[in-house]
Amino acid sequence: MVCCFTGHRDIKADDLRRIKPRLIGSIESLYREGYTVFISGAAIGFDTYAAAVTASMRAACPGLKLWLAVPFRGHDGCWNEPDRSRFLAISQLCDKEIVLSERYYRGCYQMRDRWMAEHSTACIACYSGGGGGTAYTIAYALKLGLRVINIWDD
Repeated sequence: MVCCFTGHRDIKADDLRRIKPRLIGSIESLYREGYTVFISGAAIGFDTYAAAVTASMRAACPGLKLWLAVPFRGHDGCWNEPDRSRFLAISQLCDKEIVLSERYYRGCYQMRDRWMAEHSTACIACYSGGGGGTAYTIAYALKLGLRVINIWDD
C-alpha cells in the first residue's frame, strides 16, 4: 500500500513544529495499516520536509520505503543552495527516484501530481486553503477515491 505527500511550498517554522507530530502520527498510523511506500513529489517545502521525516522514521518502522517522484531531470537547478542541499541529501536517502520527464514542459508538475495519486491509495496533505498544486493534487486524489489526511487541520 502506497501513500503520497502533497503540501505547500512556503510553511513557516512555527507551523512545521506544529504539524510535525501530526505528520509522524499519520505515517505511523498508515504504516501500522500496512503502508510501506511513501512518495514525495521532491518539491521545496512540505514535500522535502515529509521526505526527511519519513527517512528518519526507518529505524522505528522496518521496511518503510521513500520514493521521490521528480517532475523532470534537473528540476532543482534554479533552487537556492540550502534547498538544493536539502534535496540532494534526501535523494541519497530515498529507495527509489522516479524521473518522470527528461526536461521541463508546461504541465509537468501536474503530471507528477497525477502520477503520485494514480500510484497511491492514500495521501497525506498539508493544506491550509487556496488554489495551486496542493489543491489540485487533493482534488485529483479525492476524485480517484484516495483517502486524504490533511495534517494542517486539527
